[in-house]
Amino acid sequence: MGALSDVYTQLAFRPPVPKADFSGKTIIVTGANVGLGKEASKHFVRLNTHKVILAVRSVKKGEAAKAEIEAEGGRMGIVE
Repeated sequence: MGALSDVYTQLAFRPPVPKADFSGKTIIVTGANVGLGKEASKHFVRLNTHKVILAVRSVKKGEAAKAEIEAEGGRMGIVE
């Protein structure tokens, strides 16, 4: 029964979404050009972060992610 309970908890439980104001803060996100890293970066831009630094392996892919994140967030010059 323990395994079934664990599966239910993972599927049914939603952790709270942070809504704090990140004004004046600089955030570094690793793996920020794909998946969870990219979504986290988008969320930090929405939380009014002063600067979001994308830590990526490929500069070309990082630039593409930067353009997408800034376009969706509506705030230019925030992402590096």
